[in-house]
This record gives sequence, structure tokens and C-alpha cells, in this order.
Amino acid sequence: MGADASSAELKNQAELAYNSYEKLLQKGYAGLIKTEKEAALAAKKNAESVKAQLAKKDEYKNATDLFQKADTSKNFNNLKDKKSAYEGFKTSKEIYTEIYEIVKKNREEAQAAIDRAKKRVSEAESYSVEADSIAPLNEKVDGIEDENAVLLEKDQFANPDDSIIQVDTSTAEQTSANSQEDAK
Repeated sequence: MGADASSAELKNQAELAYNSYEKLLQKGYAGLIKTEKEAALAAKKNAESVKAQLAKKDEYKNATDLFQKADTSKNFNNLKDKKSAYEGFKTSKEIYTEIYEIVKKNREEAQAAIDRAKKRVSEAESYSVEADSIAPLNEKVDGIEDENAVLLEKDQFANPDDSIIQVDTSTAEQTSANSQEDAK
């Protein structure tokens, strides 16, 4: 088309070029969407492997909502929804990855603390065994109870109705009546 083409022909060609360009972008986004969705699913599985859905409920729910919204948007054939789907999968992947890393780190720190505590307990047990072999306690020591001592009263779990104290009200009424007569 040259300068001598009519404006209607130029407009039609521009619309054709624009529509072709939009279809090309939609196809490009379709490939990106597929890649991001697979990455988001892998990140979701990682997050679930450390029970992030329990440890970081709100963040996990937010990522899942974004994922589901993106999954719906990818089915529409317009550029706006394709972009939205791509961004939704990408953001949900990032959130899943972030909470996975946080929960994994917290679990590792907790496990390290548990291991240190177990080690200290083991060291204390071996220290006490060593102390008993060097200087055993054969006589009674003040402040240390006998091995079979009962420190608390044994609860019989009796019927609670049996513990109700019955009060004889007849003598109380008679005493009150006698007091009134004495006052007259």
C-alpha cells in the first residue's frame, strides 16, 4: 500500500496487523503460562512437603487463590487475561517458594535445637551414671525422696454427689424461732 491508498484500506491493514500481533502475543503468553504453571505446581509441592499449608496458612491460601484465579484466566482468549494468568502463576510460584524456604529454615532450626537438647540429655545421663559409679548414694539424703515415695494423695475419683454436705435445717429454724421469742 502506498500513499495513494484510502484511509479505509489503511485502517483495515492496521487492524489486521494489530490482530496478528495480538495473536502472536497470546501464543507467546500461552508458552510462558505453561512454563510458569508447571513451576508454580512444583513450588506448591515443595511447600506442601514441609507442611507450609499449616505453618503459613494465610500466605499459602493467598498463593493458592492466585494460582486458581490464574488457572481460570488462562482459558480466555484475550491478551489481558493471558497476561493476568502469567502474572498469577508467577506470583503464586514466588509465594510458594518463599514460604517453603521460611518453613524449611524454621524446621531445620527447630530440629537442630532438638538435637542439641537430646545431646545435653545424653551427656547428663552419662554424667550421672559416672557420678553414681564414683560416689554412689547408699544412705538416705535429706531432700531426696525414696524411689517409691507417694508425693501426692491418690485421687479416688469418688462420686461428686457423695461429697455434698447435708445440713440439718430444722435445728437452725428452731434456734431462729427461739431467738425471736427471747427478743420479745
